[in-house]
Amino acid sequence: AYLILTLRCTRVIEHENEPQKWPATQHLKSKLNNIINMRLKMDCLHANAKKYGAKAISRAKVIQTWSGTLHDEGSMPPDWPQNPGVLVGIRIETPSHHRGEG
Repeated sequence: AYLILTLRCTRVIEHENEPQKWPATQHLKSKLNNIINMRLKMDCLHANAKKYGAKAISRAKVIQTWSGTLHDEGSMPPDWPQNPGVLVGIRIETPSHHRGEG
């Protein structure tokens, strides 16, 4: 919700809602992808029981939260929340054609 609010404020206030200054779709997808991947990494880091003890998020909760959203999820090791270096992030579907084409 925060990303949507900031993008809208930038578009409406900063750029005076001029369609020529609206960000490209790929730019928006990239921003969203970066934010979601950052959240995924944070969840994995917060699953570190050695560092956070009883306050750590359970590995099972991290897996349950992100299941079905990760790119190439089937090839990831079962302990991926404890090893965030193996993460490849979420998948964002890109349409094969753009609006107005074809």
